[in-house]
Amino acid sequence: MKLPRLREVREMRGWSQSVLAEKAGVSRDSISNYETGQREPYPATAMKLADALNVSVSELEKDFDWEAHNIELAAERIDDLAK
Repeated sequence: MKLPRLREVREMRGWSQSVLAEKAGVSRDSISNYETGQREPYPATAMKLADALNVSVSELEKDFDWEAHNIELAAERIDDLAK
């Protein structure tokens, strides 16, 4: 299972590989290998990474328009504040 968006999401959080590794309970070397495509995580590990990043595994697997997603989240927050 490849996670082409792993690095992008991690960097959006402002996290180093070490921070993600600690939060997900995996090694920093593993994070590096997953991000470079040298290794693929087991599904259970992919779930740990997604949980740590507060996203779904499918968001890490596929092309995902993060800019549009963030705009939608901001709009929801504005709607909540307006209520």
